[in-house]
Amino acid sequence: MEEKKLENLIAPESKLERIRILEEARKVLKSEFVGLDSIIDEIIKCVSPWYITPEVLERPIVVSLFGMSGTGKTSIVRRLTELLRISWKTVEFDCGEESNESSSMSIVDRFTETFGLDTNSFITEESTNDVVFVFDEFQYARTINESGEEVIKPTLRPIWNIIDSGKLSVNEYRYDVSHFMNFFDDFAMFAESHEEMKIKDGEIQDRESVRAILLDIGLFHYGRDIKQLLRGKDDGSKDSKDIRPASSDEEEEDVLAPLKILDNTNIGTIVKKLNMISPRYGYEKYQELEDADTLGKFYEILKDVKKIIMTPKVINCSRALVFIIGNLDEAFRVQSDLSADVDADNFYYQTSSVSISDIKEALKTRFRAEQIARFGNNLIKYPTLKKVDFQKIIEKELDRVVTKFYSTEGIQINVSQGIKDLLYYEGVFPSQGVRPVFTTIGSFFTTLLSDILIHYSNNPEEVDRTVRISIENEEKGDISFNKKEISITIKYGEGISERKDIPLQLGPLRDPGRRKTRYCNAVHEAGHAIVYIHETGEFPKNIVAVSSGDGGFCDTYNKKQEGEIDTREDVDSEMRTLLGGYCAEELVFEDRNKCLMGSSSDITNAWEYFSDVSYKCGYFNPICFSDPVVENGPSGIPGGILDTVELPYRFFTDKSLKDSIKNRWIDYIEETKFILNEEKELLRQVSLELGEKGSMTGERLEQLVLKYGNKLTEEYIRETRKDKSGEYYLEKLMNFK
Repeated sequence: MEEKKLENLIAPESKLERIRILEEARKVLKSEFVGLDSIIDEIIKCVSPWYITPEVLERPIVVSLFGMSGTGKTSIVRRLTELLRISWKTVEFDCGEESNESSSMSIVDRFTETFGLDTNSFITEESTNDVVFVFDEFQYARTINESGEEVIKPTLRPIWNIIDSGKLSVNEYRYDVSHFMNFFDDFAMFAESHEEMKIKDGEIQDRESVRAILLDIGLFHYGRDIKQLLRGKDDGSKDSKDIRPASSDEEEEDVLAPLKILDNTNIGTIVKKLNMISPRYGYEKYQELEDADTLGKFYEILKDVKKIIMTPKVINCSRALVFIIGNLDEAFRVQSDLSADVDADNFYYQTSSVSISDIKEALKTRFRAEQIARFGNNLIKYPTLKKVDFQKIIEKELDRVVTKFYSTEGIQINVSQGIKDLLYYEGVFPSQGVRPVFTTIGSFFTTLLSDILIHYSNNPEEVDRTVRISIENEEKGDISFNKKEISITIKYGEGISERKDIPLQLGPLRDPGRRKTRYCNAVHEAGHAIVYIHETGEFPKNIVAVSSGDGGFCDTYNKKQEGEIDTREDVDSEMRTLLGGYCAEELVFEDRNKCLMGSSSDITNAWEYFSDVSYKCGYFNPICFSDPVVENGPSGIPGGILDTVELPYRFFTDKSLKDSIKNRWIDYIEETKFILNEEKELLRQVSLELGEKGSMTGERLEQLVLKYGNKLTEEYIRETRKDKSGEYYLEKLMNFK
């Protein structure tokens, strides 16, 4: 029995058997982790050389997994080590904890302790093959801070040797050796200039000599209060040579009493290290130090001791497998979007477009270029999950809980689709991964199991132990989760039904009735949507007038534009779309005093975008309008700078540029209002429904556009999409003579 367990823990020697286990691990991981099939294939591909043919390796295999939080990076690595039967040779480090200033143990100490390596032996090199390092939360191992300054994290220094050569010099990271070397380096400079200073029994006894060494290195290595020396007279008088404490207390320390050159820590290090070579060698060398009668002789002996102590002890992990796991939200350019109202599919497409180059650019803000190079090219990026992935995860977790409950209690639970939908709407925050989903299932669903157990304990005569949990009146359809609580029906067999009112967390935040200005919000977001359709022929994925946070939004992300370079036409479309909400409010409500002060992000984004293309991209003229004062401003062009700063000659007619920007901005507003004016009925209908329900899908918006649109007909939308397809460039090129 024990032998069978051991076989299941340790990877086999046979290469064919290892290949089989690796492929089996691939299948198991894909069955357990939703939406990560391509990621799993990449990881297996990277791990294969290390697992199948480790003998050909001369450097560690480094696999870097970077993504947003909650996407399963750590879980998948832990499960893989279990399936490959290498958990016993895996050591995991949390770089967040390791980088803590209070951490006194280095990574090398942790590693050698875990595998029981003798770091005190004087074998110069010890090989530790096939070990696995997992460096989690790697973003905290940063060596460059937000200001671009170097960050020193001594406990994490060994990481860079591990992922480079795999060879570690143990002495370099030991506290006792570092303590000795710090002392030796400072003492050496003093000793070389005081070679004739008399000593006895390893002590400096002359008060003037004690005074000299205390003033030189005393603050760093001796625990005496040298403030008294700094306050004393330095005129050669008796007072300056025989400084005593001001207090009359006889037990007060005499700061110039005989001084032991080596403290107990350094003496212990010398004896311990040298005794490793020969049982009494450390004591003999220490006695030589005690017998020295001048500082010069003492120093020469100490130099020999240092050479022995610093003989490097190398641990060779050149065949290691190294996993680097980090959350790099800034690389995905959506780190600030924590809303539960964001569409998971759009979020997925945005994060999927991130390239390895984007990952490396983001790493440059945290690590030096030569450190990034050590990661190699096994950089695996984790996108976020699609809506269908979250739905599958909810299904799997519910199945797990229901199956476990049946095996322990003999009660079969059937869950309706409405309950699953509720768990999605209450539990999914696309930018935060799966953790909120599991938390919601735990707090919402599993509490119902207690009620079911209580029911059967109170009704032991009931034979039918089948229970269905559903939303009240679910069969009628059109369930709304935008309210404070939801009514749940628990039906026991074919018998009684029990109703429970369950409070919701996000529901009341999405309730349109909570915001008196919801119809104004609706007009604003409808304005964005209608202008976007007019400009691109595409429909927003969803529109939210009352979100779970502040305000609302119109999701106009267009994956067709991902990676494309904007034309002037694209700039104009983007500007009109950004100003669509502001213009719609003015058009509908007329009185500007009644319009919301909620367009700040639209105006800011429009200003930053347009100033950038005007100054740097040649929107008005192919001249680069650049100036350090301008470019270092908080948002492209600081307010009033064109009025107050005399710009360099390379700016062509600065007043002309200022006027051009201002006039084009005014034109954008007029053009946007014209578009909306043509679609008054559509704007009214979309705004009314959006204000009533709080949100709208892209599919529902398309229905309203085709019903109430004026210029926005099916033919116009089709032609606009064609115009944006890029055929223009090919036709022009083909006809070019």
